[in-house]
Order: sequence, then C-alpha cells, then structure tokens
Amino acid sequence: MNELAFRLYVKGLSTRDIRNIFEKLYSRKYSASKVSLMSKRFEEYRDNWLNRRLEDSYYFIYIDAIRINVRRDTVEKESLYIAVGLRKDLKREILGIYNIPEESAEGWKEVIKNLQLKGLKKVLMIISDELQQIEEIRKECLKGSKYQFCIVHKIRNILNKVRAKDKKEVLNDLRKLFRTKDSGYTKQHAYRELKVFINKWKRKYIWIDRKFKKGKIDYYFSGVLQRLCKGE
Repeated sequence: MNELAFRLYVKGLSTRDIRNIFEKLYSRKYSASKVSLMSKRFEEYRDNWLNRRLEDSYYFIYIDAIRINVRRDTVEKESLYIAVGLRKDLKREILGIYNIPEESAEGWKEVIKNLQLKGLKKVLMIISDELQQIEEIRKECLKGSKYQFCIVHKIRNILNKVRAKDKKEVLNDLRKLFRTKDSGYTKQHAYRELKVFINKWKRKYIWIDRKFKKGKIDYYFSGVLQRLCKGE
C-alpha cells in the first residue's frame, strides 16, 4: 500500500485523490492524515537519496536532459537534468536528477557543483549530447577530465533520418567509424573512416556531411576508451 501511495504521489495526485482511490480499491475509509504520512515517508526516502554521499571518483559521467510535463500552476514541459556515473566496479549509478525548467550551461554547472558537494572529486570523462558549453564547465570544475560527445545520440540522430531499408547498412558503417573498443584505433583512422562514410552516403543523403561539423568531430574521438582497453 505504501508503494502504491508513493507511485500515485509521484504522478502528482493530491492526498485527497489518493485517499479516494484507496477507499474505492479497499472499500474502507482512510484519513487524510494517514495518506499524508505515507507521502511524507516517500519524501524522507527521496531526500535521503538526493543528499547521499557519492564515491569520490568515476570512470565516466553521462549527462542528459529530458523534457517532461511538470505541474505547477499549470502543466508545462520542463527539463529534468540526469547524471549517471560509471563506477570503478563497472556498475552504473544514477548520481542525481534535477528539475531546472530550461537546459542551459548554467544549469549543468549547478548540477556538477552539486555532485561535488556530495563527494565527487574526479572523473575520467564527461559524456553528453553536443553541448560544447560543457567544455568550459569541465575546465573550471573538473580539471584533468576529458569530454566526449555521446556516440549513441549521434548514431540515433543519423538513423532517424535514413530510409528503413538503409538503416542496417548505415548502422554497420557507423560501427566501423566509432570503434571505441579497438585499442589500436586512432583519431587518424577515425578521420579516414569518416571520409569513406560521407563519400558513400552523401550521394543518397546530401545532408550527411552536415552531421559532422568541423570543430565538433574531435569530441567524438577522445581516445580515453582506447586507453582503458589497454589497461592504462
């Protein structure tokens, strides 16, 4: 019952709404104070999770923002900033979820600062969508770390714009381009593969070269994954 109250509360239902649902489900009366107590227990659990201490170092931190409906006076789309860390035992951990209405460099700076207040000191690499402002935040807040654009986002964005019959072949070619597990694959190799990829597909998709803008390409080939494969 507590879990159901938690889920309904997270969905934005009031204690009165939850009480009415319980009365219909279980055919018995529930006081507003009892339902409110269930909701407060969730708030305590949430606050404990939000304020917990983090490990001091992670291999990677993946950051992204999603847009969801949030109820205030009205219901509008707002951003949820999400940070996920890859620990040294290779397990993923959700480091934090932050509700900041619009995604911005200042918003991400606030997130990184909060992670540091909770114990974060060192990260090998930050990975995000194409947000070059993160580079300045990295230099200021997480010196010594690397920064890479998210390869998964890039592949998805390209596949969403090609015909269904071409998706498999394009995906295979992109996997050749982004060989993150190949310890001998250098940035020079990547540029040669990129040229081959663009020349092959631009005849059918004239926009394909615009997906790899000059000045941004390097952010997909940081070299950190290759060093990890070598055990460095």
